[in-house]
Amino acid sequence: MFDRGPRLRATLFCVAVATAVTALPAGAEVRKAAGSIELADAVGDATPITSTDAEYPGFDVVKLALVSDGKTLAIVATLKDAPGVFASSAVELYFDTDNNVQTGAEVGTVKAWGFELTAEMQACADYTDGASACVGGSSKAKVKRHWVAVNLERYKGSDAYDRETVVDSMGFPGSKASAQMPIAGTVVQGTIDYADLKVKPGQTIRILAKESCGYKAEDDGLFPEILLTLK
Repeated sequence: MFDRGPRLRATLFCVAVATAVTALPAGAEVRKAAGSIELADAVGDATPITSTDAEYPGFDVVKLALVSDGKTLAIVATLKDAPGVFASSAVELYFDTDNNVQTGAEVGTVKAWGFELTAEMQACADYTDGASACVGGSSKAKVKRHWVAVNLERYKGSDAYDRETVVDSMGFPGSKASAQMPIAGTVVQGTIDYADLKVKPGQTIRILAKESCGYKAEDDGLFPEILLTLK
């Protein structure tokens, strides 16, 4: 069953059905890059998205690119199949903006430390009944538009559960509203402003990215850690 209304936030999605996550140790492999980086991912490793009344194909990310331009960081995910009727997160990211594992939050689900911010790039949808969702969907209406939004949160300290919203994917009051970018076929792309990450050109940041629906894959959906020097 989906939540209903002009704006929907469902609580059931591909990463929520697991009661515990056993991740490979983050940082086992590190990729260094200047300006941008592109990483491939296995095809067919996505777990289905499960709701109380149906099961939907999980977003299977086959390629991920991070591209900086001096003002924004673009997150570009290529999916095996275009998004369907259920909205959900496609990629999760963790940012160590001071590149110091001794400061920031410990994120147990990915067994990694030192992060200042976390983000989700969500494949959202508008429906013919007037509802919109970034996680969830409308049980009776059809999708009329697919779009991308980014939800960005800053950790207040070392506790990964103690955080504040910087950019809200649904544009709820109290935080900056995410930009909405249309989805073209299988390419899902969002952006984060340097100002929201509190970073600057030339700075090297540590990033850990995760395929949201990849938690049952051998690598738990984790990409290699990235040390990205921003353009």
